[in-house]
Amino acid sequence: MRNNPFQPVLVPLIYLVTRLKSAELGTIKQKMTAVKILYDFYSNEDYDFDELLINCRFIQIQEKLEQFVTFLVYERTEYCGIRSRELYLRAIAEYLTWAMQRYGYTGEIKKVQSQVLSSIRSLPPSPPDLLDDLLSHDEVRLIRKFSNPIFEENPFRKQNQNRNFLIVELFIQTGIRLGELLNLECRDIYETENRCYISIVNHDNDPNDGRYNKPALKNNQSIRQVSISEELYQALFGYIKLERRPIRQGKKIKLSHGYLFTSERGTPLATTSVQTMLERIEKKVWSPHDSNKKHLHPHLFRHYFAEVFLEYAIETEQLDIEQAKDNLRAIGGWANQSQMPIYYAQRYMAESANKLNQQRLRSKYED
Repeated sequence: MRNNPFQPVLVPLIYLVTRLKSAELGTIKQKMTAVKILYDFYSNEDYDFDELLINCRFIQIQEKLEQFVTFLVYERTEYCGIRSRELYLRAIAEYLTWAMQRYGYTGEIKKVQSQVLSSIRSLPPSPPDLLDDLLSHDEVRLIRKFSNPIFEENPFRKQNQNRNFLIVELFIQTGIRLGELLNLECRDIYETENRCYISIVNHDNDPNDGRYNKPALKNNQSIRQVSISEELYQALFGYIKLERRPIRQGKKIKLSHGYLFTSERGTPLATTSVQTMLERIEKKVWSPHDSNKKHLHPHLFRHYFAEVFLEYAIETEQLDIEQAKDNLRAIGGWANQSQMPIYYAQRYMAESANKLNQQRLRSKYED
């Protein structure tokens, strides 16, 4: 907020209401905190950052970016955690890119992006906090139970129950990202050589996609094929044939798009619809006073998928840790430089080591 007069800072407010209005509260807080840190720094340098953006004075912004990274990492220590600072820097790169495009900057946008992102690579690696926010097998069973259409306590309207169950199953079976799931078209579900797959491909710039926040793939490595169970494949085709197109006046309406999951009006399903769906399941699985209550979001399923995939690859298929990690990277659609498969592998090894130690201690005291 500006103090004189007391009002919101203009450009961040426009960014908030046009780009972040459908994001989760935690995401909004993280991204807007990053923008606030950026504005704090440049105000200390006697710049009006809004004026720099609106007048496309990005050269002056670039001149101070290196100092800004130092300011964030070494002076704003209340934003502790290397992983948090990395997220802030990524949010700032995203904000600057948006502002450049909005205000018609004709220079090299990618140069400013790379300057911010290169500073991220200079930070020492630190794993994300995965340990406190993982789904247990029992919690996944409960999530499946409450999303199952045949369960009498299913919290959804009859016409949405099967669709929502299929979305949950895709999250669990594939670890798919939310943007990837909402980007799926009917033709992306297929069977070949007695195996069933979803094909995650780019459908950018589809003129028939009227969603305000259009889903998109994260990177080129996101393009991949992921196997699914025969049961899920058959259920998806049943949904496409019988439920995807809403009925009006006794007839199924024609759809102008090929997206797999649709709303009750037949439009491509929106991000907010999936978030609302998961919030309703969350309220069924955990009581408000449950100390183990989790905020149910798509990435939580991705964490769960990575855990069970690594466990199966190593313990059942007898792959070594490096092979398992490479397989996880391929099926999860992570970029080659992503540290995420390494973090999951480290967690798996730590868990395995603790299990071994518990067995050792039990055998010692039993003797």
